[in-house]
Amino acid sequence: MVVDGRHALISSANFTERAHNRNIEVGVLIDDEAFAEQLARQWLSLNGDELVNEYRPA
Repeated sequence: MVVDGRHALISSANFTERAHNRNIEVGVLIDDEAFAEQLARQWLSLNGDELVNEYRPA
């Protein structure tokens, strides 16, 4: 996840109650603008790829 163009968070955590309350998750926060930009570009290049689907809650 890239939020501010400088910091990138790569994590196994999911945004679910179980992930926050019961699972053991791990993540790394990277403070590197060039890396964050590259990660954001890579993610955007996957848009429309069959492996990536937009989540739309009901």
